[in-house]
Amino acid sequence: VGENGTVNLTHHHGLCNDFLVALVHE
Repeated sequence: VGENGTVNLTHHHGLCNDFLVALVHE
């Protein structure tokens, strides 16, 4: 659920995407 929710939020922000994606991928 976290991954899906994060992707959705990041897609809306864009910039935050890079930050969150890095954390999720790490």
